[in-house]
Order: sequence, then C-alpha cells, then structure tokens
Amino acid sequence: MRWIFRLIGATIILVVLAVGGISLIPAEKIAGFATQEITARTGREVVFTGKIKPVFYPILGVKTEGFSIGNAAWSDAGPMVSGSSLLVGVELAPLLSGEIKIKEFRLTDADISLERTRDGRVNWSLDEGAASVSSSGASSVLVEAWKSREWQNSLC
Repeated sequence: MRWIFRLIGATIILVVLAVGGISLIPAEKIAGFATQEITARTGREVVFTGKIKPVFYPILGVKTEGFSIGNAAWSDAGPMVSGSSLLVGVELAPLLSGEIKIKEFRLTDADISLERTRDGRVNWSLDEGAASVSSSGASSVLVEAWKSREWQNSLC
C-alpha cells in the first residue's frame, strides 16, 4: 500500500514539473526568432496572427494560432503561405543552455499560393532578381530554406 502512495506521489510531482517546465519555455522569444529567421532566409514578411503558446507534445516548441508569409513584391494575390497554425519545434539541450535551435516547422491547414507571370517569374523563387526557375529545381530554393536545421540564436 505504501508503494502505491509513493507511485501516485511521484506521478503527481512529475506532472507538476512538466507543467511548470512548459510555462518556462520562452514562447515569445522563440516566435520572434522564428519570424526573424524565416524573413531573413526567404526575404518575405512573416506574421503570426494569433496567440502564441508553448507546447510540449508532439514536439517541444511554440504554436501560433495563425500565420502568414508574404508573397513576392510583384504579386497582388495576398500572402504566399497562410494557415491556421504553425508549430515551431526546438531542440531541448540548446534551449536549456540559453540558445534557440529550430528543429522543425509544422504547418496546419496551409494555403499556398503559387504564381507564374507571363515573363516567367515565379513567386516561390526566393531570388527576386531571377527571371525564371528551371523546372528541375523549381521549388528547391524554398524547400532548402525550410529544411535547414542550422537556425540558432542565443537567448541572452
């Protein structure tokens, strides 16, 4: 009987520590860093339109209730990417030492607007000066910008 109470007590303590740990995640700082990095790597304005909250599952990080990523300067179609939520996953070890290292992005209900002008410019090319993109690597620039796992920043 004593072991059952100890097990229940240990479980309660672990739950309290997990909830407390989530509240210590610097959600606004991670979201700000993600905004800066996405903007710097894509050249497009990033806006988080809803509440930003820390999450522990399915991955450690922050989740926004809405987001949009701007389109090419020549486009009149609104944002290139928008969605109902964006999950920014971070790595735990660097976070404990005061750094942010983005592990992944997860977009929910993403609405992606791809455009091509008559002169061959495409909005998914992140090089605004490019006249056109070859069909073999049409989206490689955008995909590589999103896949990069080297996004780091210090919290200090």
